Amino acid sequence: MATMDQIRELAQKAHHGQVDKQGRDYFTAHLEPIAHSLAVYGHHAEMAGYLHDILEDTPTEEHHLHAAGVPSQAIRAVCSVSKRPGEPYEQLIRRAALDPLGRLVKLADNAHNLAGLDDLAQIDPDLAARLREKYTTARQLLISVGSPEGRAWMIEALKDMRARHPLNTPDPDYWPSTDDLNEMDSLFAFDRQIKELSAFESDAS
Repeated sequence: MATMDQIRELAQKAHHGQVDKQGRDYFTAHLEPIAHSLAVYGHHAEMAGYLHDILEDTPTEEHHLHAAGVPSQAIRAVCSVSKRPGEPYEQLIRRAALDPLGRLVKLADNAHNLAGLDDLAQIDPDLAARLREKYTTARQLLISVGSPEGRAWMIEALKDMRARHPLNTPDPDYWPSTDDLNEMDSLFAFDRQIKELSAFESDAS
């Protein structure tokens, strides 16, 4: 398994030369602070923090992460927060919310992005306003997963995932993708999760 220093170096090299919306070095201004904020949740969370944009913003692919010795839990989280071609932003947030570690990573990313909007507003107030609305809506969804309403949403999302399972709907273009479904054991796993969430919902009401 890769060490934290190796993960850090992997992210630093992959994002070399990139800058954020304010022109700052992307690694030191974005990735490193997020990774540090996630360290309290364990090594996998910290690793995912360093790597959370590597699939979306660099030529790095998932198999490269496996080859580099990145733990599968961290890779799964990184995949859950990486936007796919043509995927609406809200769908990305929903995917991230369904992965426990991915949800933490996206919340940390979201908090960091929101915290930087005051500075961005000095440069581009219109963009800052649009991003504030976008990030605030996303944060509400990510946080709501822990509420009764969020659990109800997760039940519906899991039902939708089950309905779109290749055994039921063999169209590979349906979301979730085959990669998403490979993270689940089977339709039985979907049923179990739905039943557990439904029971929790009943107990809470």
